[in-house]
Amino acid sequence: MGGGDFDGDLYWISRNPQLLESFKPSEPWIEKSSTQKVHGKRPTELSNVDLEDELIKLFLKTRFEPSFAMSEAAQHWMASMDKFLSLGDTSIDEKNELKAKILQLIDIYYEALDAPRKVLRL
Repeated sequence: MGGGDFDGDLYWISRNPQLLESFKPSEPWIEKSSTQKVHGKRPTELSNVDLEDELIKLFLKTRFEPSFAMSEAAQHWMASMDKFLSLGDTSIDEKNELKAKILQLIDIYYEALDAPRKVLRL
């Protein structure tokens, strides 16, 4: 919420004491990027013509070279989470392996989600 990038993320605030009694803070998610940093110009550093050219190139790439990374990560996350939730308390080792896989899938999903924004450093 504090580091929002105005891409439509939703959040909810509650002041209900009964609900807040059950709240347990967790460690914040930290991105573990697997891709190299992109060194590009900011949109404000480009002329209007160059910015338009870059945006058209990005649109064409997104439109005609679709990436399925987000949908694949989401589907695998859902299957892994279903398995994680169905395991009993006796399968601690398997649950820990699944938890690591789930966290990796979250990183892949968010990396794919933010990829176009990071190209132009928006």
